[in-house]
Amino acid sequence: MSWDVLLFRLPDGVASGHEIPADQTPDPLGRRHDILAAVTQAVPEASVSVMSDRRISG
Repeated sequence: MSWDVLLFRLPDGVASGHEIPADQTPDPLGRRHDILAAVTQAVPEASVSVMSDRRISG
């Protein structure tokens, strides 16, 4: 089994993806390196299987 996780900033006042306006353009999360470092810090068992993906086993 695998899971896909999307990370994005919700607009103020939005608590669900269903509430996001269709024309909403999300703000960048930050630099790719910093985001991957934060994910790795939060989930140390994450490993890189493909350079654009993080894979967490277990």
